[in-house]
Amino acid sequence: MKSETALLTIKEACEKLELPPHVLRFWESQFEQLKPQKRLGRRCYSQEDLRLLQDIKFLLYGKGLTIKGAQQVFAKKPDRQAQLEEKNQEDFVRSVREVIDFLAPYAE
Repeated sequence: MKSETALLTIKEACEKLELPPHVLRFWESQFEQLKPQKRLGRRCYSQEDLRLLQDIKFLLYGKGLTIKGAQQVFAKKPDRQAQLEEKNQEDFVRSVREVIDFLAPYAE
């Protein structure tokens, strides 16, 4: 069994998603967020890619959205890296305010 951080071949990703390879290749052309790595000319999907593929499958097959509709959902959804950076910035600002509040009595 592969580790959680291991890359998956297109065959392995297709088996997990229960989709044929041509569907994944087509989705790569339609969703700019989906960028599998290429190793020795083969597609390799990260766990993040797999989560994105699961989301796409859910929107298209589960919710019945069109490709265009699913693209619009992803266009409105901020990427996870941006969310993480925003959270880190909020945590930093909160920490600085706590230090300022702690030191305020000593500044008088």
